[in-house]
Amino acid sequence: MFYVLRLTKATIAYGRPIIKKWNNELLYIVQNLDMLFY
Repeated sequence: MFYVLRLTKATIAYGRPIIKKWNNELLYIVQNLDMLFY
């Protein structure tokens, strides 16, 4: 159980920057789509 918890924490710590990057890219894409529709 403890091992799984550590693994989860490591995954979150590693995944958080990736999620942030994805969020930035998604925001950028959405903004570009807004530009296209105006």
